[in-house]
Amino acid sequence: MADVRITPRHAPGDLAPTGPARAPARPGPGPGPGPGPGPVAAVSATLAAPPARFAQGQSLKGRRFLIVTAPFGPFGRVLAEQLAAEGASVARMLFNAGDAAYWRRSGAVPYTGDVRRWPARLARLVQDQGLTDLIVFGEGGPYNQGVLSQARKLKALAAGAGAEGRGSSDVVDEQSLAQAASDRVANDSAPNTPGAQAARLREPSDSGAASAAHPLRIWVLENGYFRPDWITVEEDGVNASSGLPRDRTAYDPPIPEILPTRPAGRILPHHVINISLYHVAQPLGRLVFRRYVYPYTQSPWLQFIGHVRRYLSLTLRSRTESDAGVIRARGPFFIACLQREGDAQLLRYSHYADNTAFLAEVLSSFARHAAPDARLVIKNHPLDPGLVDLARMTHILAVERGIADRVDFIDGGNLAALCRASNGMVVNNSSAALSALGFSTPVKVLGEAFFDIDGLTDQAPIHAFWTSPTPPDDALFNRFKAHVIARTQVNGNYHEPKALKPTAKALARKFAAAR
Repeated sequence: MADVRITPRHAPGDLAPTGPARAPARPGPGPGPGPGPGPVAAVSATLAAPPARFAQGQSLKGRRFLIVTAPFGPFGRVLAEQLAAEGASVARMLFNAGDAAYWRRSGAVPYTGDVRRWPARLARLVQDQGLTDLIVFGEGGPYNQGVLSQARKLKALAAGAGAEGRGSSDVVDEQSLAQAASDRVANDSAPNTPGAQAARLREPSDSGAASAAHPLRIWVLENGYFRPDWITVEEDGVNASSGLPRDRTAYDPPIPEILPTRPAGRILPHHVINISLYHVAQPLGRLVFRRYVYPYTQSPWLQFIGHVRRYLSLTLRSRTESDAGVIRARGPFFIACLQREGDAQLLRYSHYADNTAFLAEVLSSFARHAAPDARLVIKNHPLDPGLVDLARMTHILAVERGIADRVDFIDGGNLAALCRASNGMVVNNSSAALSALGFSTPVKVLGEAFFDIDGLTDQAPIHAFWTSPTPPDDALFNRFKAHVIARTQVNGNYHEPKALKPTAKALARKFAAAR
């Protein structure tokens, strides 16, 4: 586990990298001139974690990172600055104007080609440029899948390139790396004439020693499994593709120590701002990135409008309807948590095409098998853009099943309070289930999830869950949580401005610890 501690403010220059001289300093992650969503970075991250003390062989010198995708907002830029400060070369793919607006530093590699050719482009970049580390945020969308779906091939290419290039220089600055990568992308778009092929074959390759010394690692970032104070980082996959074991005995003692954590603070407003500005910037660059393929079914403009409208409505709305005490006073209830419409975890790791399909199955089972006095509360995802009227759809489905008077739809609400007050929770594979397990609330998983383990979640069919829900083994959950945090979690978050630098530092330490 990587932890983030709050330390006193550093004097100017304390974070300056030591070692060999670098190129002139670039603007940091705080406010600065240039285009982009300035309000997001209005507050600079001034709290930093203790300086990393790496053991021998853990330096990032010689490592070559390519950030393929990053969380919405300035975090990708802040992470790049931290990796570069610790000796790594860093480049960043730009697929749309939102990526470009938040990057605002050297090392950019624009990609404007056909999405179907992206996997081949990436394979050439890995092979030709000696990349040692790829970073993606999440698993959804064709650009992330262009990385994850060919992970074995990419690692084999990197190993082959390293074997062929041993002995060549492993010191390449990020601007040179980005320029070389950009040149390769441009070359791939050039006519495939014999002359062009010969010219490409004559180009020198400097990929050697870096990939020889460091096998290619594919890092997948994601929102934290245990929110709000954690983010997730795993190799090759997250959630249902996580490398975490599914056998309860794997979480037996000894139990890893969970170090004191830095509270995340209020994340949601910053997250909404970051995601909204990212979406509103994308159409502005359509002339340049005209072949960009959106990871969601709705257009960026609609998502921007939806996020702003929904956030404002939640701010002005009475909280009584989502108050756990008010809901509990109506009778015993179960809670079903929805996922963000079009989310990869909904589409990739379940048999549901959308939230409506999930709702239909849950409501049908509840109508047939739940006790007559039981109620069902449908909780919307906190980052749903509101483009599908899920409240109306819930009501229609409930009316069709004759249970409209026993079903409530809520937007917002305190998840912890709702977990404590409910008889149980039903999810596709939402990490909200982990919060419920922490409060000893029974959980039924209908999709695929790394935490769907005997002893944690109810293993009986859903029709039995409504009358005899099985609570988790608290001792097993405490061991499970400690192991998961130690292996996959980093204390921090991607959006709260003061947390960006400490989170980036903690991630850099985790990357450096991987040999």
